[in-house]
Amino acid sequence: MTEWNLPPELAQQLPRAAGPTTSTKVSLILTPLFPLFYVFLIFSICISHDHELDILKQRGIPTQAMITALNEYHGKNSSWAATYSFEAAAVPTKYLIHEAISWQEFRSLGVGASIPILYDPEDPHIAGINFNDRIHTQNPYQDMIRLISFMMAFLIPFSFLLTLFVYYRYRKEKYLLQWGHAVQANIISEKEIRSGKVRCTEITYKFMDAKGVEIQSKRNDLPIKGDIRSEKTRKFFDAVVTNPTVLFDEKNSSKNILYPSRLAVCLSPVKSNPFLR
Repeated sequence: MTEWNLPPELAQQLPRAAGPTTSTKVSLILTPLFPLFYVFLIFSICISHDHELDILKQRGIPTQAMITALNEYHGKNSSWAATYSFEAAAVPTKYLIHEAISWQEFRSLGVGASIPILYDPEDPHIAGINFNDRIHTQNPYQDMIRLISFMMAFLIPFSFLLTLFVYYRYRKEKYLLQWGHAVQANIISEKEIRSGKVRCTEITYKFMDAKGVEIQSKRNDLPIKGDIRSEKTRKFFDAVVTNPTVLFDEKNSSKNILYPSRLAVCLSPVKSNPFLR
């Protein structure tokens, strides 16, 4: 068995110097901004599509097109599309357009069917199916406003709660790094666990607290050893398993962490901890 050594950065006067890792700083800054980025992305996509509908609404020329293909896509969300061809009045060229349609339209249409469309005389590649004159009757920006409002109502609270969760975990880890009692941990088992498509390593460990009570705990945020590609990640993983050290709260030893932690880093009085990311 390898002899256990107290990591040098932990051998300093309490409270130890500790702070967020680089990844924690980035997460705490970018997570609150995530809704704005996502809304901007949705807005950019919608504004392009709605601008085309607005063009068709103002100067679109009606004509008949012929369905050349119907497609059905299955995945997390099913979708349907129609491909149709038509000739513009000014230029005797056939244009082929691919457009999303509803399930009801997919069921009622067939290849070779004639459908009403509007196309832009200045750019016939801009065209749209015009059942029941829907292009003229709908507000091209109404759906975009509704979608963005929904996104903001959902994403802002979500990102706020996610930021609070990360900050809470960071504060918990920082407290243990500053005030936690450091002792040797014994690793009982390592196993792969899976949550959806995410795979990680779960380590079960035990240690003896200040009262001589044996405490058993788990850590399940480590990568699969065989999947590690980064040298930093490999060093981090090896630091956890080759010299297992636990920091625990002397008032409540159930509050503990297998060192080094993910979100907070203990800084050496001489130099920064090598696992600062």
